[in-house]
Amino acid sequence: MVAYAALLKRWNNKMNLVGRQDIDRLWPRHIEDSLFLYRCLPVSTPASWVLDVGSGGGLPGMVLAIADSITRTDEPDRKFVLFDRSDRKVRFLTQVVAELKLNNVIPVSGDYTQPMNAATSGLLPTVGLSSALPDQFPVICARAVAPPDELWDNLQHLLADNGELLVACGPQTREQLPSGVRVEWFENQASEGRGVVRLFGKK
Repeated sequence: MVAYAALLKRWNNKMNLVGRQDIDRLWPRHIEDSLFLYRCLPVSTPASWVLDVGSGGGLPGMVLAIADSITRTDEPDRKFVLFDRSDRKVRFLTQVVAELKLNNVIPVSGDYTQPMNAATSGLLPTVGLSSALPDQFPVICARAVAPPDELWDNLQHLLADNGELLVACGPQTREQLPSGVRVEWFENQASEGRGVVRLFGKK
């Protein structure tokens, strides 16, 4: 995780991966917040695939993948697909994968409102990408992308039946919830007002 944080800080000088004023509080504001989301992932039936939409510089997706590679060494690999519309940010994520030798991360470039087969990846051939990745995912997560109700509506085509959406939220967005959906709130005691909303019960 330290090596990833160092890469993030170094590349942040070239591209805006994290807000300039936030880079000095990278650990408490971003990495620890992402680690809290990791603790909210399903435990009883661990998902084999996790999709992180709007991954940006890898928060939370890269943190989730690194934490998973450390804590689940004796279990089957769980793959993390890091999805972002910025080709430059996806190139950074691909560089992190190469430098840290991660085998459980697939950075993907595309628009999450579109089907997965419209995306491209530097780690997988463009032709055949849709057959290498699932069309739908049992777990989708997001942080600092959009309110939960908007994400829920826009991600239905990527969310598997009985799947769940985990959204890291602050006090202003945690109340923006879709109707007719089961909701669970996990409060982060270490970060006042922040936590994770779990949405499940697909339309």
